[in-house]
Amino acid sequence: VHMIRMESKRYSFLQVMQTLASTVFSLAFIAFVAPEPELAVIGVTLGYAIMLLLDWRVTRLFLLPHGAPREDMKRLLHFGWPVMVTAGLGFAISRADRFILQILLGPEAVGIYTAGYSLAEQAIAALFMIIVMVSHPMAVQALEDGSKAALDRQLRLNATWVIGLGLPGAVGFALLAPELTTLFLGQAFRQDAVALIPWVAAGTFLSSLKAHYFDHAFTLARKNHFLLYALVPTAALNLGLNFMLVPRLGILGAAYASVLSYTVSLLLTWLLTLRVFPMPIPWGDTARITAAVMAMALTLTALPQLSPVQSLAAKAFCGTAVYAAALVALNVHGLRTKIGTRLLQR
Repeated sequence: VHMIRMESKRYSFLQVMQTLASTVFSLAFIAFVAPEPELAVIGVTLGYAIMLLLDWRVTRLFLLPHGAPREDMKRLLHFGWPVMVTAGLGFAISRADRFILQILLGPEAVGIYTAGYSLAEQAIAALFMIIVMVSHPMAVQALEDGSKAALDRQLRLNATWVIGLGLPGAVGFALLAPELTTLFLGQAFRQDAVALIPWVAAGTFLSSLKAHYFDHAFTLARKNHFLLYALVPTAALNLGLNFMLVPRLGILGAAYASVLSYTVSLLLTWLLTLRVFPMPIPWGDTARITAAVMAMALTLTALPQLSPVQSLAAKAFCGTAVYAAALVALNVHGLRTKIGTRLLQR
């Protein structure tokens, strides 16, 4: 609801507070009650429940009789059922590798894999959610206004934001894997997580680029059933690759399977959008963003190794500064021009 209303501050506040509340409750239950996984899940759920209560003015809307005409409900169901099925299949794809690891390698492999995977996936996915919260409603609004030129500009801007924040986030996370695993994971998880995180970062970027940009073509065209045409083959491919690669390569095999599956899914989705609703790709800005990310990556690899905390802080600051400076220097989406115009106006 807050996304539709474009209430970014309210949405961000609730999102941050939910994360903090879930973390505090989970850690408290584990530390003071018992170190049981069920209690961690209860703590996460409690964090969500508290946010629903804090946001009661919106929550109560879902408890009231809707009173919508039957024809409206039919249209909503027709529009929404592919999205619901796709969400379920997408979740199954992203979690199926855990069950396969459990079957083939046992629970210890699942724990090691999940620790490294979740650390990277959650952080990178959060970057995309910040963008899509505003970008997709603005694209819908441009479509409703009926201006093809305005819609094209908005979609190009959306793509630039998705790539401009998602790509450096994924690359940065991959390069900061040693510091992040040292600070946030136990000794038993670190070695495998360092090797795993770059692949998780790549897979998360690919899946998020698909979900938060190219998938929007089907929503804008009101043909959400096309989502299934890309996802069903991807689900079958993901299962097959996991059963083929995990016995040979262990937990890295599951990561490779994810990257390959998400690559195929992204390509299939892009091909389908050409038929349904072609999504513009800002090739020039994409090339400039890639160059800026390369400058950031070179900076991170050149910095000396300090203590984990100092190294993480120095690399995060320097990487961000170099990337931002490169974006301005390369004039991504006219950024340098806009800054120069504002300075002249002052």
